[in-house]
Amino acid sequence: MDIELKVLANNLISIRKSKKLTVQQLAKKSHTSVGTISTIENGYGNPLIGTLNKLANGLKIDLTILVKGI
Repeated sequence: MDIELKVLANNLISIRKSKKLTVQQLAKKSHTSVGTISTIENGYGNPLIGTLNKLANGLKIDLTILVKGI
């Protein structure tokens, strides 16, 4: 697992939980699949910037917050 993917995974999990959202709820809000979110949260995959932007929008945060520390 790449360190960048681990940082992204930790950021996504932390922010999602702070907003009290389940993976399913975030998937619905961000128009992404549960599988995609699970893959990212497990530190795998190669998410496209468009996917990360959808997740940031679903979380109602700026994309830079999601990728902070990468």
